[in-house]
Amino acid sequence: MDERRQQKRYQCTLLVRFGKEGQGEWAAVSRNVSQTGLLMAVGPRLKVGEPISLTFRVTPESEELTVSATIVRVLERAEDPRGYWPHQVAVEFEESLPGLEPLLEAVEAKSV
Repeated sequence: MDERRQQKRYQCTLLVRFGKEGQGEWAAVSRNVSQTGLLMAVGPRLKVGEPISLTFRVTPESEELTVSATIVRVLERAEDPRGYWPHQVAVEFEESLPGLEPLLEAVEAKSV
């Protein structure tokens, strides 16, 4: 696979709320996060190029972050084709979140 990532990815589980304007909000789970985007498992089928908003916390004590993003990749999750999270979606944040990286490093270090 061609490696296109520009930022370090952190392996930590985040609960994410995401929404599309005027269409409500859904839950997702992410286990792969960087300061410029994340990969999340979702229920609804989404399309590449769609704009969404994401809201999440890195830890229960950390500030809730809300960021606008664009869907850059959508895959079916073979391990959960009929479950709650059948789709895998990669998103790119509209703006980099440089303050996110120290939080991700701390969480990842605790899980090792």
